[in-house]
Amino acid sequence: MRALLTFLMLSAACAPRAAGDADVVLPEPEKKPDDERPSAVVDPDDVPGTGFGECDGVGLRASADTLRRPNFPDFRAELLAIEARDAFVADHADAERIQKDLVRVRAQFPTQTPFDYLPLWWQDSSLLVRLTPAAVADFKAGRFTAWNCLNAHYGATIDTEFLAFINTVTLHFPARLNANRLAFDYRKLQGIDDVTVNQPLRDGPDVCAEFSGQTRFYVVDTSSDSSTICDAAGTCTVVESCSGGCLVHDYTLFRAEGEQVVKVATLHTQRASDLFPSDPEPAWWNERWNCVQWLHINRLRAARSANGRVPPTR
Repeated sequence: MRALLTFLMLSAACAPRAAGDADVVLPEPEKKPDDERPSAVVDPDDVPGTGFGECDGVGLRASADTLRRPNFPDFRAELLAIEARDAFVADHADAERIQKDLVRVRAQFPTQTPFDYLPLWWQDSSLLVRLTPAAVADFKAGRFTAWNCLNAHYGATIDTEFLAFINTVTLHFPARLNANRLAFDYRKLQGIDDVTVNQPLRDGPDVCAEFSGQTRFYVVDTSSDSSTICDAAGTCTVVESCSGGCLVHDYTLFRAEGEQVVKVATLHTQRASDLFPSDPEPAWWNERWNCVQWLHINRLRAARSANGRVPPTR
């Protein structure tokens, strides 16, 4: 059912616009010279020869031993560790460090403050794989073998719930890994039309992490499922807003060194639509782009600027 929800959300986002709808182009936030942001659609490690062997020319991204190790007990910390290092799998020492840091970060907020982290992919790391009609026929006949090597290495299990009406299967992987990168590898296989990470497309409370040497940075977004919007006359309205992008976001930047976690800066936004900001982000937002690019609000902005299709970030 989660796969279906994801597929339907992506399909709805890609639906043709109604007559009169205007294309919206988001301006790039100002950035320093030579400060190029990572590409949203090009895999920076999209080459064979990663040192772990190959499957028919497709480089494997982790060793079998790493993929068989137990997952870190805190799945949020483990997936944040993947994002913080832009890695394929997490270093569990990083995950433990993040887990401890976030205890100190959370202590700096009132207990009722929304504070959550829903990763960009589901806890079990899964892909939606759409097969060509010929590949579907081969799969049903037991003749489709293009993915056998990758499936065996990463331990994939195949869910065929949606195969009959959208030519799509869900591949579930037991290890927690960067499913966006793995999607690039499956797209190279013969008989596969497209691969999409089985991930939510929503807004709400979120956390991102970034490592810079021994220093760790965290940006916490304490947006909530409802926002209170007040006009100039002081009339306030509570809006259930996060399904299409929260109208109010409160961001807090933290710096962690050793056992110390310090609040560095804050940003409050309350706009007609935070998906289309009229004000430039502060300098620290661009400086911490390797972190904030993972926040849900930037995923939604990318979706809107791409006319509804969410490009893989990794």
